[in-house]
Amino acid sequence: MVNTMKNSPKQKIEKFSFYTSLLLVTLLATYNFSNYIYLYLNIDNLNADSLKSCSFMMFTPNLISNIANYEISSILKDIYVIPEFQNIRCLGKISNITYTDSSTITGYIFTNSKFINLLLTLYNFGLIFLHYFKDFLSTKKFLIVIVQFNVVIFISYFNSFNISSFNLLIMTFVIIYLFKYEN
Repeated sequence: MVNTMKNSPKQKIEKFSFYTSLLLVTLLATYNFSNYIYLYLNIDNLNADSLKSCSFMMFTPNLISNIANYEISSILKDIYVIPEFQNIRCLGKISNITYTDSSTITGYIFTNSKFINLLLTLYNFGLIFLHYFKDFLSTKKFLIVIVQFNVVIFISYFNSFNISSFNLLIMTFVIIYLFKYEN
């Protein structure tokens, strides 16, 4: 039998959504990782503007870490992102960097657990709903998109995670497992 769904509008929307999601999450990961690499390579000669703005990503669960012979002591600082949406770009980044001595740097890592939990909830459960109830995306594409998104969010915004965030991640994969083996 010939597949009549090959060029249907639904197939086009699925394909567009899949590749757009992959591209956006990959761009986010690349942007965050390049910020971290820039900090690592240029930590000796940062300009005054970049020291005060949230320009550099920190991928560490430790509040004390070492980068290029500097010990970085980080302080977590919760910032509001609703209604101040411009603060979204500061999540997970280090700012207000000060050199306390020749080998020690202190700075604030901006976090917001509520926003990360909202993002995880809307994306994960929205995609689960679309996949299982509206037959959107094949299982392979669905798993690729959901795993990629959750891994990038987990690595990029680890300091914003709380117990609810971990529960949302675990619950997402438990729901996927239960839907697969429901009969």
